[in-house]
This record gives sequence, C-alpha cells and structure tokens, in this order.
Amino acid sequence: MSVSNTALHPWAFCTPYTRQPSSSSSSSILNVVVVPMLVVALAAAPIGPPANSASLLFSYVNAVAGAAVAFGILFLIYLLSRGGMGEGDVEFGALMGAMLDWQLTIVALPLAFIAGGIAGAVLLLTHLKERKSAIPFGPFLSTATLVTLFFGFVIRDWYLSFVNTLLLR
Repeated sequence: MSVSNTALHPWAFCTPYTRQPSSSSSSSILNVVVVPMLVVALAAAPIGPPANSASLLFSYVNAVAGAAVAFGILFLIYLLSRGGMGEGDVEFGALMGAMLDWQLTIVALPLAFIAGGIAGAVLLLTHLKERKSAIPFGPFLSTATLVTLFFGFVIRDWYLSFVNTLLLR
C-alpha cells in the first residue's frame, strides 16, 4: 500500500477542533481558527492534493469545488437535523473540502460518518451516552481529513475497483 504524495502536506498536522475556554464541557470549532485556515487552504491550493494538477486555475477550481461539496452536504444535514449538527462542523467541512479537493472530499466525508457512527454505537451500547446526547463531529472530520491526506487516493481506488467488481458480476 502506498502513501499519497500529500502525506507531508502542511495540513496533515493541523486541526481546528478546540475546547471552549469556559467551565462548560461543550466543544466547538472556532471561527477564529477555521476562517483563517480556509483562506490559507484556498491560497495554498496549488501545493495541495491532487499534486498533479494540470494548471494553477485547475487547482483553485478543485479547492473551491471541494469546499462547496463538503459545505453543501454538511449544510443540508445541518438544516435537516435541526440542530443535530453544529455550524462549526459545516464550516470545518468547507475547510476540509478546500484542503482535499472534491475527489478526496468524497472519500473523507463517508470516512467521518462511518467513524462517527461506530463511535456513537459504542458509546450507546456501553451506556456512556444516551440516545439524545450530543457527540461532537469535529474530531471525526479531523481524523477523516488526516486519513484521507495520507491514504485518500488508495482508498478511492480500492472503493472504485470494489464497486466495479460488484457491477460486473
């Protein structure tokens, strides 16, 4: 298994998930961190994935498309869930999409949902959380972004070959 050429990308070691500086135990993704990182991610699009972009313009278009895909999907979930997902998750989704591009965003979002679903199921089964308890989604978005930066193209290629095999049966 090969590691993508973006493994040493500067975003691989950044996460905007922070604890609120208060006595409450709630967590949030702070705009003061996400918005500047989004600007930097868009500005640095030519050095991010995919590293083999044909042109400078193509890199920016991919970054904006990735931000739009992630923002759109998470914003729709935010609207439909009526508070089940926080605004910070939607904003971080835009950052994630800008860092990854639209192809890798489509890999990262399902990874985040799968990881969040597994963690939620474990927390419910062990009675550490109740059915209506909030589970922050930011850590799953961050983790999926890191996994995708390192192995996104490998995961994408495996998935496409798997689906292709199923369709040709």
